[in-house]
Order: sequence, then structure tokens, then C-alpha cells
Amino acid sequence: QHEGLWGPQVLSRLDAAATASGGVEELHRVYSALLHRTGRVFLTQVRDWMNGVLRDPASELFVQEDVSKEEGWERFQVVPSLVPRFFRP
Repeated sequence: QHEGLWGPQVLSRLDAAATASGGVEELHRVYSALLHRTGRVFLTQVRDWMNGVLRDPASELFVQEDVSKEEGWERFQVVPSLVPRFFRP
């Protein structure tokens, strides 16, 4: 059922699983640890992007760069379907 998930989709599923684990403390710890480890790469990409550098060779981040545009923030575009669940309002 979850075959083919990648990047932000995996993070969203781990976040949902950690939240849904309810009172089962062991499951919550496992899912939270997985989310923490897998989220490091993602958060590094977000930090770099916020500093104006997009390092996303696999195109997994929720931001894509239009290199035809001049320097500045207008060259970046958010892809709403790639925004992880825990980043959404």
C-alpha cells in the first residue's frame, strides 16, 4: 500500500503514525525516532533553501527552482503537493 513513497510523503506518513500511535508509548518512540532521523536531511535542505541555495538533486523538496529567472526569491516556487503534513497550517 505504501510502496513508492519518497521524501516529504515518507515524513508525512511517519508524522501521522507517530500521532496516531495514541497511548502505545513504544510505537510513539519508534515512529518519533524514525521521523527525527529521516527529517534531518529534509531540514538541512530547508535551511539551505532559506539561505538562498537549493540543494535537492532528487527533486524531493517542496520547492523547485526556475533557473530562467533572475537571482532572488522569485526564482523559487513552492509545490503544494510536496509540502509535508506537519508544515501545513
